[in-house]
Amino acid sequence: MLRNALPPVRAYMFFSEGTVRAIQDSCRQDAPTALWLIARSTWGQGIACNAQITTAQTLAALAPGTAPGPNLDLLGAEYRSDGVHFRAHGAEIAALHWFEALQPWLNQRRSSGP
Repeated sequence: MLRNALPPVRAYMFFSEGTVRAIQDSCRQDAPTALWLIARSTWGQGIACNAQITTAQTLAALAPGTAPGPNLDLLGAEYRSDGVHFRAHGAEIAALHWFEALQPWLNQRRSSGP
C-alpha cells in the first residue's frame, strides 16, 4: 500500500504539504483568516497504527495557518462501529474533543472583538 511505502518526510509531502495548501487556497476567498486544525487520526483495521500518517499529521499542524487538533486515536475500538468509523457515542466524544481543541481559538477571536 502506498502510504506504508513512504518515509515520514515523503508522507508529509504527499498527505499534507500540497493538500493542506490546496484546501486553504480553495477557501481563502470565503475565509481568508481561517485556521485549520489537524487532528491525529490513524485508525485502520481496528488499531491506531500508522506512524507515517501520525508524523504527517504532526508536521502538517506546524504549517502556516494550521494548528494541532484533537488526538482522535485516543478513542479506542469501543467507540468505533467497524474498527475505523465512530459509532454514535464515539462521534459524540469526538465532537467534545473537537470542541476542546477549538475552544482556545474561539476565545481568542471573542476577546479580539468582531
